[in-house]
Amino acid sequence: MMRVPLRALSAALVFVIAACGGGGGGGGGSQGGTATPAGSSGSSAGPTETWTLLVYGHADHNLSYSLARDLAEMGWARIGDHLRVLVVADWDAASGFPSGTEWLRVRGNGLLPERLELQGEQDFDDPVVLRRVAQRALTLYPAQRRGVILWDHGGAWEGGFGGDTENQTREGRPMSAADAADALRTALGTAGIAAPLDFVAFDTCLMAGAEIAAEFADLATVYLACAELDFGDGWDYERTLTWLSANSAASARDFARAEVAHWDAHHQSDSDRLAKSHAAFDLTQWQAAANAIRELTTALRAAEGEERIAVARALYATVPGYGFYATDALEPRLRDLSRLSEGWAALGGSLAPRARAVREALERLRLAVAQGQIRGGQGGLHVEAALSYTYSDEAERLARYRQRAPRWCAASGWGDWLTLYASWNDQEPPDFDVSVSADGRRIEFSCADRDIADAAVWAERQVSSTQREDIGLVAYGLTGPGSRSFVWDGRAVALDDGQRSSFGSLWPIVIADDWSRMLLGLPAVVSDGFEELVGWVAFGALDTEAGIFIASDTSDILSVWRLQRGWKVTPWLWRSSGQGDGDWVPQTELTVPASARLALRRLPISGDLRLTVFGTDVWGNSEEQLLLPESIARRGRGQCATQYAALVSERPPQNALRR
Repeated sequence: MMRVPLRALSAALVFVIAACGGGGGGGGGSQGGTATPAGSSGSSAGPTETWTLLVYGHADHNLSYSLARDLAEMGWARIGDHLRVLVVADWDAASGFPSGTEWLRVRGNGLLPERLELQGEQDFDDPVVLRRVAQRALTLYPAQRRGVILWDHGGAWEGGFGGDTENQTREGRPMSAADAADALRTALGTAGIAAPLDFVAFDTCLMAGAEIAAEFADLATVYLACAELDFGDGWDYERTLTWLSANSAASARDFARAEVAHWDAHHQSDSDRLAKSHAAFDLTQWQAAANAIRELTTALRAAEGEERIAVARALYATVPGYGFYATDALEPRLRDLSRLSEGWAALGGSLAPRARAVREALERLRLAVAQGQIRGGQGGLHVEAALSYTYSDEAERLARYRQRAPRWCAASGWGDWLTLYASWNDQEPPDFDVSVSADGRRIEFSCADRDIADAAVWAERQVSSTQREDIGLVAYGLTGPGSRSFVWDGRAVALDDGQRSSFGSLWPIVIADDWSRMLLGLPAVVSDGFEELVGWVAFGALDTEAGIFIASDTSDILSVWRLQRGWKVTPWLWRSSGQGDGDWVPQTELTVPASARLALRRLPISGDLRLTVFGTDVWGNSEEQLLLPESIARRGRGQCATQYAALVSERPPQNALRR
């Protein structure tokens, strides 16, 4: 979970600090309406069923403020006595929160939570603590219906759940999804609860993965999680708890659909609109999906020769992935399972019916999904599927995968398939020939390798005898064996505020298999007059204006911001000696105009230029080749189109660059 602690959290902090002082009546009303009296469900709908909802509030780190805010949302919900909401919270005492573990009962209806108990400091990364908390909560508060929300950071199968810093005295040690599931499984058994939970949810980042859901398949009817980062808001606890209190007899599946709808409406930041992914899954359909996937992996392992290359090419093209770190955006390791199966189904042959069966099984598994603009066609359930070379470079990754996703690997055969897929890599970069026309505008690229996947042309400008600047991407496209032409007229994209223009090093920053959805960006620093953000001014392949900024923090995590009037934007160029060393060089500062958008101009690049072609095969092996002559003379103005589309190859590419 990547939740940025908000500065304006005074209301939530007052709420929690008052609760930590022993609770009490009074408090503020609910948002958007008048709070109903305690004990009222806020609805006159038919008979109610009793519920116990446990929130494992794992917040002893930088998310204490976020849990405080979520507690405030819970307090605004309209909750009846038939819905017991327990939050067991471990806070970061070093940031001024209570020391130890608090047991809180959320009363809702504008009332502060009731503190039931304050225990000593506990390690919430320890599965034993999770087991004890769940066992005690479900034993002390029996009910007809039950749900568990695991609240904290999430890092997919590899990063796990948690990160307890013990009041900033250590690094977190997240538990695996398998350990978390085993803890709940033991707790239910010890508490004498035979029926599965109505739902298990991760209010975190990145836990809507096949590897994680498999561990919980026998524990609940419904599973809810995010395939992508949670960009700050988490669950909409006010609306969701109000709905559950008013519809306590509804099925777990209907509850899940309602929660996803509430979550979707709750997530309207620029980052969310672009990349969010939150979904609910019907775990009663899990075994059927796992069986279909095992049939698919059996067929994948039988692939030979050209079919292996086709399988790898389809995986290569399954983008965008999940993770939304700067590195993950260009080369995803977590790919959408529905899109993967769709790509393999398109290959035809004996593989197609099994891949289609997986796609259909996943559609039955998925109850609801909330998605951002670059998520079209995705199913919201990711799976480990890096490029093949990854497993050669990180030999321990697959062993770690089997260890941390045991039920998934046993049920699906996915670990066996990845091991075989890794062995298909010939570890040979593509062998290609490149030539450039006399005017430097047309680049001919030819390659006989059957596994060639894509190629791109990058430009550099010589600025001294020892240094050159990276102009960045100037031509791009996917190719297969054979020849391909790229066109470049010696111009590059510049940002323009209506008064001046400024170049930057143009890079792809978020990839997509649909060219119109791919994002490119110019590295820049943006300032609102109070603070500066480092990242990229971003735009689509066919855009003529840029209005968003993708920032990268010190942890390499991306977030999206809309440019605002008056903000200062300074593009940067990378200057180096070509020996791996270099510096970012600021260019002309621009001021965002009233339109809140900067124009994109294609302007001539002065100085001595040279081009480099990068080629990549389906396994991820890359090769580069410098074009000669080093100094390319620009002759004539060429076409003066403002659209970036003029920079790419003559026919629209079908895939995206990995450099």
